[in-house]
Amino acid sequence: MRSAAKRLDALRGRSSTVERASPRDAVIVRRPGVMGGAACFRGTRVNVETLFVNLVADDLDTIVDESFPTLDRDDCIAALERGAVLVAEAGLLTREEAQLLFGLLGSKWHVSLDGFLDEYPEVSRDRCVAALRYAGAALAAEAEFEQQADRLDAAAALAVRILRRTGQGGDFAIALCSEAETEADVYRWLAGYLLGGDALARAARGEEP
Repeated sequence: MRSAAKRLDALRGRSSTVERASPRDAVIVRRPGVMGGAACFRGTRVNVETLFVNLVADDLDTIVDESFPTLDRDDCIAALERGAVLVAEAGLLTREEAQLLFGLLGSKWHVSLDGFLDEYPEVSRDRCVAALRYAGAALAAEAEFEQQADRLDAAAALAVRILRRTGQGGDFAIALCSEAETEADVYRWLAGYLLGGDALARAARGEEP
C-alpha cells in the first residue's frame, strides 16, 4: 500500500492542466443541436456528467475502451484535474482527498472508486460519490458560463467595430461593454445608442435602453 504522500508526489509529477482552459482550448463544450446543448467533451457526444456518473462504478480505461471509445483520455484527465479543484473549493473533500481521488481515477494504475476506498477507507464512499456527481455538474455549469463569456466577447468586439464606423472611439465601446453581463445587454445598449438615446445613462440607473 502506498502512502498518501507518495501517491500525491507521483501524481504531481504529471504536467498539470488544472487551470481553466481558454474557450479555444476547452475540452468541455456546448454546441447547439448536439445532445440538446449539453456540456460534452469536444469532438464527441459524451456528456461530461455521464463520465463522472460512470466513474462511480468503473475505472477510466474501462469507461473509455468499452463504453465511450470516442473519448480522448487526456481530455478526461484534464476534466478530472479541474474537477478535483472544484470539489475542494466546494468543501466536499479536502484538497488532498480530492487530488488523491481524482488523480488516481485518472492514473495509469486503473484505479476504480472501490479500489480507492480499499486503500483509503477513512474517506467515506458517500462523500466520494457526492464529489464525483458534483464535479460533473460543476464542469457542465462552468462550460456554460465560459460559452456565455465567449459570446459576450464576440458581441463586444462587434460593438467596437460598429461604433468606430459611426465615429465613436474605442473608449466609448469599452465603457458600453464594461457594464454588460450578457451579449444581449451589449446589443440592446448598442441599439439604444444608435437610435439616439443615452443607453449608458439609462443602464446605470437600471433602466432598459
